[in-house]
Amino acid sequence: MFVDEQYMSAREKQFVLDDWKRFITGGFREVDFTEALYRHLTLHCSFIAHTNRRHFYEIYFDDKTAALAGFINQFGGSKQAAETHWIDWRTGNTSDLKLAMCEEATALYPHFERVLTEYAQERYEE
Repeated sequence: MFVDEQYMSAREKQFVLDDWKRFITGGFREVDFTEALYRHLTLHCSFIAHTNRRHFYEIYFDDKTAALAGFINQFGGSKQAAETHWIDWRTGNTSDLKLAMCEEATALYPHFERVLTEYAQERYEE
C-alpha cells in the first residue's frame, strides 16, 4: 500500500496509519496520540510547529472547540488545512499516507460532524 521514500519508510507509514485509526476511532484520546503521529502531522500535514506533542493535543483535543472542528474538517471534510488553509497539503512527501488518513477520516466524518454539532448546541444552551 505504501512506498518507501526519503522521509518515511513504508513500514513507518503503516505504523502512523495504525496510530491514526486508533486515535480517530477511539475518540481522540491523548493516550492514542503517539509521538510518531504528532511528528507526521507537524512535519507533513501543514500544521504549524507547536511547542511539543502535549501542546498540540491541548490546542486541538482538550476542549471540543472550533479547533477540533477544523482538524476534523482537514481530514474528513473539505480537506483544507486547518492552520494554513492550503488545499494542496496532501501532495508531495508522504502523499500516500496523507490520502490514506483522509480516507479513514472521511468515512467517520458524518459522525464527527454530528457529535460536534450536538456539543455546540449543549454549550449554547448552558
